[in-house]
Amino acid sequence: MILNLTGKKAQIACGLLCCCSMAYAQSNDNSEVVLLHTGWEFSQAGTELWRTAEVPGTVHQDLIHHKLLPSPFYGMNEQKIQWVENEDWEYRTSFTVTMEQLERDDAQLIFEGLDTYADVYLNGSLLLKSDNMFVGYSLPVKPQLRLGENLLHIYFHSPIRQTLPQYASNGFNYPADNDHHEKHLSVFSRKAPYSYGWDWGIRMVTSGIWRPVKIRFYDAASINDYHIKQLSLTEYSAELSNELEINNILPQSIQAEIRINYSFEKGEETVISRSVTLQPGLNSIHIPSEVLSPVRWMPNGWGKPALYDFSAQIIVEDKVVAAGYLLKDTNYQPKEIGIILANASSSLDTDCKHQAIICKEGDKAASPAVFVYTLPNVVLGEICIRHKIQGENTFFVCQQSDTASLEDYARIVMAKGKLRTCIIGWCELLDGHYQAEFKQLNNISTIYE
Repeated sequence: MILNLTGKKAQIACGLLCCCSMAYAQSNDNSEVVLLHTGWEFSQAGTELWRTAEVPGTVHQDLIHHKLLPSPFYGMNEQKIQWVENEDWEYRTSFTVTMEQLERDDAQLIFEGLDTYADVYLNGSLLLKSDNMFVGYSLPVKPQLRLGENLLHIYFHSPIRQTLPQYASNGFNYPADNDHHEKHLSVFSRKAPYSYGWDWGIRMVTSGIWRPVKIRFYDAASINDYHIKQLSLTEYSAELSNELEINNILPQSIQAEIRINYSFEKGEETVISRSVTLQPGLNSIHIPSEVLSPVRWMPNGWGKPALYDFSAQIIVEDKVVAAGYLLKDTNYQPKEIGIILANASSSLDTDCKHQAIICKEGDKAASPAVFVYTLPNVVLGEICIRHKIQGENTFFVCQQSDTASLEDYARIVMAKGKLRTCIIGWCELLDGHYQAEFKQLNNISTIYE
């Protein structure tokens, strides 16, 4: 059984080994991930008037959806929405946990983004007091989970009233020209500065669950971090240290085998194995390896960017319980990168939500906030914006995953000289469950899978 897939890919450079950004996938992973995006309600604190909410989203979006705020971008309506920032807001939902899920060794409640001052409660237990919208949180929650219905409640404190004591005790007003308020409170919060106003935008200091929420059930152990440290490099040999941080979530020590695999450009694979004892909690493991006659990575215009693939696995009682992969970075220009994806349900997940609102509340209650954020739009938009991808981007709908057809299409586009690299894959989301498989191609060969 495989728990999680996290890691990086390495490059032997002009004089160093470069380890690049982390990436996550579900391939070879038997952990169960459930999105918690349905059944949310919100309320102004102290009123107990609960209304439906969209997650991910913000309180301003929910208020506009329920026609409790005018369009903030029309006329002088900016002035009519400023009361929202001075109030506290609450969000809540419930989800069901099965006996099979409870029997997994551990469960993590994962928040990718909370904006900003949030107290998180699960079944009456305070799990987190958040004060930073830019970071995610992964919370162990197995002791708090119940068989059947579980209640998740988030209390958002006013970002204005929360920081007024800091302002009052500071003694002077910091220069912050973007902040449209006479008291420049934005400097005290780890929160997007543009929400306090800018020369190009209105002031809309919001709160809410602005990134996805999910719960993950898994077993035994996980690889929290995988880093390759270069110790020395000559034309004959690269001496490396594979440094792993492994979390044994069991109460007792376990005997395990750590297996390191590496290859150059999908060539012959070298395997290194070491037996270790994993103590309960975090374990730091260092495994030496050597690359003979290393091919060095060269920057754009100097030569070929040579890439080595590294992977790590934890094997307990002949079962793979965790795997980590090193994923490379690239120096492509935005217009040289493309993305071509497919799934079977297209935007059916959001269409169902949209139709449910119509059936329950009528046509007038249906909001573009639901149906315009279709899965293809969200997936392609998020990836392209975050990674500055400006090349070909296409989303196909087909009955089943067909990697060969996507690869053929990508090769045709690259053969025309429009792209140097392309991400292809399958990305399915329906009824709170998702599946994702990705591969990266360049104009010569497959470089990531």
